[in-house]
Amino acid sequence: MSNLTRLDQPWATAMSLGLAVLAETEHTASSRGHRRSDPVELSIPTDALWETIVHQVLLSAGFDRVLDQRSQPTGLVVDPWVANPATTASTHPDNVAVAGTDIWIVDAKYKMLTAGAAPSREDQYQMFAYSHLVADPGLTVRGAVLIYPGHPSTRRWRRGRDEPGSAQHLIATTIPFPRPEQVRNPTVWQSYLDEAAAYFRLGF
Repeated sequence: MSNLTRLDQPWATAMSLGLAVLAETEHTASSRGHRRSDPVELSIPTDALWETIVHQVLLSAGFDRVLDQRSQPTGLVVDPWVANPATTASTHPDNVAVAGTDIWIVDAKYKMLTAGAAPSREDQYQMFAYSHLVADPGLTVRGAVLIYPGHPSTRRWRRGRDEPGSAQHLIATTIPFPRPEQVRNPTVWQSYLDEAAAYFRLGF
C-alpha cells in the first residue's frame, strides 16, 4: 500500500482486506475446457471523488440551489477575455451555490492546507477571477469558498480594493474526509454529509 498518499492512508486497512479477499478467489476448472479470465482494475481519482463529496455536502448545507459544472447554465460564467461574437465559457467553478439572492462560488481542493496558511497564489487568483466572472441578474456574488479535507477550521480574506462593509471574501475552510465506517451504507453516509455540512456552515 506504499502508493497511497498521506490523505488516503486511512483507507490502507480496507484496501489490504479487499486484496486479501481477491487473493482467495479462485477460478475452478471447467469440464468443457479452459475458461479465460481477464483482470480488471477500477480506479477513481481521489481529487474527482473529493469534488463529488463536496458537492453532496453542499446539497446538505441548506442552499436553495447547488449547480455543479454540468448544470451551470450558459451565461452564468464567462471567460476572462471574450471573443466577438462571444463563445461559451471554457472553465467553470466546481459549484455555484445560491441562497436567496446570494451566490457563493465553491471549489473543492484535494490537498492539505497548512494550519494558519493562506491558499496558494494560483488558487487565490483562480477564485478572484471567478468572483468577477460569475453573475446572474438579481443575484449578488457574496464570496468564493475553497474546501479542503482536514480538521474543521476556517479563515477568510477581503478581496483587494473592496470596501470593508461591502467586500467579497475568499473563505478557506476544511471538512473531514470520510472514514471507511462512514461509507458502509446510505444511513451512515447521510450522517457524514449532515455532519460535514454543519462544519461547513460554521465558517459563515
